Parts: sequence; C-alpha cells; structure tokens
Amino acid sequence: EKIKKGKGVCLSSCCPSWVKFVEFNYPEFIPYLATTRSPHIILGALIKTYWAQKEKIDPKKIKVISIMPCTSKKYEVERDELQIEGMDPVDYVMTTRELARLFKKRKINLKDIKPEPADNPLGIPSGAGVIYGATGGVAESALRTAYHMITGKNLKNINLRAVRGMEVIKKAEIKVKGFKARMAVVTGIGNAEKILKELQKNPKAYDAVEAMACPGGCIGGGGQPLPSTPEIRKQRAEALYQIDAKKKLRLAHESPIVQKIYKEFLNNEKTIHKICHTKYFKKSREVKI
Repeated sequence: EKIKKGKGVCLSSCCPSWVKFVEFNYPEFIPYLATTRSPHIILGALIKTYWAQKEKIDPKKIKVISIMPCTSKKYEVERDELQIEGMDPVDYVMTTRELARLFKKRKINLKDIKPEPADNPLGIPSGAGVIYGATGGVAESALRTAYHMITGKNLKNINLRAVRGMEVIKKAEIKVKGFKARMAVVTGIGNAEKILKELQKNPKAYDAVEAMACPGGCIGGGGQPLPSTPEIRKQRAEALYQIDAKKKLRLAHESPIVQKIYKEFLNNEKTIHKICHTKYFKKSREVKI
C-alpha cells in the first residue's frame, strides 16, 4: 500500500542490526523502515496477551524465550519501545549455538527425543515463515501475500526464484496487476550501505529493500553453529526451501491460525498497532558523562 501510494521506498525491519545501523548512520531513512515488529516480538506479544487470555494465565507469570540464529536479537528484546502493557514481549534470547552447547552439556540427543506438536493456537507455521531465514525469504514471503491482497488471487507459481540465491545484492522487478515493483535484496551491512547511497542519489531507484546484516541472511547469523562457510550457508538455505516446498500451508494469509487471531483479537487498528508495530529513533554515538 505504501509503495502504491508513492510514499517512498519501504525498507525491511526484521533484522535488528540493520535497523540499528540505519538509526545510527542514516537517520534520514528511519521514516522508510517498515514499522512492523520482527516475527518473534509479535509472537511474544501474542503469547502474553491473546494466548494468556485464552488460557487464563497471568501474563506476568509467562517467560518467553526465543531460540535465534542471531546475537543482535539479544539487544533487540531490550528496546523499551517494544514493551506491551509494561512487559517485554520476549524475556530472553538464546542462540542456536548456545542451545547446542546446552544440549551437549546435559547430554541431550535430539534423535532420542520423540517429536510432539507445538501448543495451539500458535503452533501451525507456514512455509512462508520458514524461508524468512534465507536471504530473499522475507521478500518472497511478503510478495506471496501482497500479490493476493492486490489481485485477490494467489500466484500460480509461488517459488519466486528472482529473489533467491546467495548473491550479496539481488535486484528484481515484480509485475502485479499493471504495477511494477522494483526490489533489492541485500546481505551484509557494507552491501546494504551501497543501496542506501544509491537511494540518496535516486530516491525512486527501488520500491522495496530487504536487508540482512549477516551473510546469506539469518542462516549465517552470528549465533549459528560454526563453521559458517558459503557452502554451508547455501545448504542451510536449500534445506529451508525444501521444508517450504513440502508444507501444505505455504502462504501466510491462508494460515487458519493467523485468520483466527485477526478475527478474534487483531480486529481493530489500536490492537494491531500495539501488538504488531513499533517506532525507531535517531541514535547518537556520543557518550554523556
């Protein structure tokens, strides 16, 4: 909607390192950052409001721990503006590498653990959520749903290969109902800065930019198991796309859970803004003593 109304480029905001980089170094682009909170922050907020109400649990007794590939998520959960009713949506963040160390320390072998379904009503993920972990995944996931919102139909082929791959900068033009969206997908802060400088010279160069600080996206996150070579990151991305391809539910807007939450809880602008949106601020490097 923002793109169609010509309000300038829309910058992704789910990577806290990227957001922090913009706040410190390119504050003129803060108004263009998507105000949507990152997925685990929204989930934490829903757990402590919607889910807590359904289960009749005092939200102050709930502790939400996110298992993340990202060390910057530890910083993100401490941002005061993310609080919901005086509570942090997510209380703690543990990286995947830290979790692996814990398993080894406790002699826990995942192969010996019998799988069980996640708790509902928040336990049915879509393939669109799975691919978030690879560079281009956020753009692809959003485009799958954006196409439906604009046309009322689903894409015939939802595998958007134009935004996939390990290239550090990918550019694509997506045509939807007579409208052509120019996109850039970038990994690495240095490469993302190149896109920002390009936008400084030509504000209309892109309609949307997906930026991730880590190489290859979250699959190459600072909290991931080591080593994290280009080949390993490629294999991790391929694994995510394989999981997505095997899922029956691959479109976020078709999730019965998402639809139910919007019907029962996120059914007014005030609640949607409180749970799903945030704001950003210009940051200074000065240290006041």
